[in-house]
Amino acid sequence: MNKPRFESLDHMANETAAGLVQAAAGTAFQLFQNKQFRRSAGFKKLSQAEQDRIFNELVVASVVLIMLVLKAPDLRVAPEFRGYLSDLNKKIPKAHLEYLKTSGVENKYLEDWEKLISMRYEEYARDRHDVRAAAM
Repeated sequence: MNKPRFESLDHMANETAAGLVQAAAGTAFQLFQNKQFRRSAGFKKLSQAEQDRIFNELVVASVVLIMLVLKAPDLRVAPEFRGYLSDLNKKIPKAHLEYLKTSGVENKYLEDWEKLISMRYEEYARDRHDVRAAAM
């Protein structure tokens, strides 16, 4: 018999969260490198600090988007799966901080990232109702 890849649902959620934040960072980097995006944002005129800030906002937006999708009330999943998705949602910020830490980001910046994720999540969660209403 094959040994299960995951020891528990919690272990599976941790691994899934880690994969999702890596995908979010990769997607943000692809957009950041996109020539049309850079031209539209006027990158040639921006300082390195401003370019870094834009990249950080792209990453946090991608991370928060994943979190919002996992909490979407109209997500079509089996009711018994909702608890898992809720747990996964809660693990995303920690997984992102761990990803940053293993990528060499200094500990002194991790608290700022934690605050930024929380702040953007609250901001985007508030605005999503207006966006959905406009889309309807």
